[in-house]
Amino acid sequence: MSESVSCDGMPVEYVSDAATLNALCVEWASEEFLAVDTEFERTSTFYARIGLLQIADSKCCYLIDPLSIDDWSGFKKLLSTPSCTLVMHSCSEDLSLLQTFLGCLPVSLFDTQLAAAFLGIGFQH
Repeated sequence: MSESVSCDGMPVEYVSDAATLNALCVEWASEEFLAVDTEFERTSTFYARIGLLQIADSKCCYLIDPLSIDDWSGFKKLLSTPSCTLVMHSCSEDLSLLQTFLGCLPVSLFDTQLAAAFLGIGFQH
């Protein structure tokens, strides 16, 4: 199931089923960059538990409900696609979550916080 709304002119799509997610992953594999962020819950758990996956491509933002999706094979394949770079900010906790939740990490990654530090902008911006 998928629902669409708009935020500041950019479409936002809610994704809550594996078929839609896996179809999107096939499309995303041809993107050069994807912006990715996670939201997670850490209360009374040893490892963080995923609560929301947010992805933006060149056309749309996607809010992916991980609690209603049971097949992550397409997303795992996407993470192993070297031609599609995931752009994340301060991604150490996101990467830990992906490793715990999916058992894999992205092979192509750009961390905007590290890039800012290397450019002299500062680590906390």
